[in-house]
Formats: sequence, C-alpha cells, structure tokens
Amino acid sequence: MRSSNGSVWTMSYSSDLTNEQRTLLESMFRVTSERGVEVRVVDRFLPSSKTCSGCGEVKGHLSLSDRRYSCDARGLEIDRDLNAAVNLPQWIPTENQSVRQAS
Repeated sequence: MRSSNGSVWTMSYSSDLTNEQRTLLESMFRVTSERGVEVRVVDRFLPSSKTCSGCGEVKGHLSLSDRRYSCDARGLEIDRDLNAAVNLPQWIPTENQSVRQAS
C-alpha cells in the first residue's frame, strides 16, 4: 500500500458483499483514513479497461485474456491495466470537478 504522502487509492467492488468482505472494507477505510490516505470506490462495471485513455473511444468487446488495449480509432497501444488506471480518475468526483459518465 501507498502511505503517508496522502495518495488516493481507487478500487471497485460489487454491492453484493459478504459480511466478512464488508468488515474488511470498513477496516481498510478506517485504517487508511487514520494514515491520511483517501480511498474512493467506483462501480466495478465501469468500462475503464474498454475505454481508450487517449481519445475516449469504447471497445464493444475486450476479453479478460486480452492483456493489451489497442485503440481502433487512434492506434494507441497500452497495457490493459495501465489503460484502466489512467481512465479511473475520469469517473471519480473530486471537489468542483465534473465526472465523465460511463457510456
């Protein structure tokens, strides 16, 4: 985990959590808050992996075995997880910032 520099962590999860999972999340939020780290939760079904971080074009299909994202519109080639990480802040509201809506 990142630590004392005030980093923002993002995660996604299903609303159908078990009691154990919910307890773990609550503990994580408490501990990170105590350490000055902000955790923001996003919908796990946002198309962050399927959306081009360069132009916003959304792919219709991207299987889990596809480890590289390739934009058909602009030709961007990027690691799938890195592409998703670059996209996530676009869907996370901050003070005085509008949020990009998922397509």
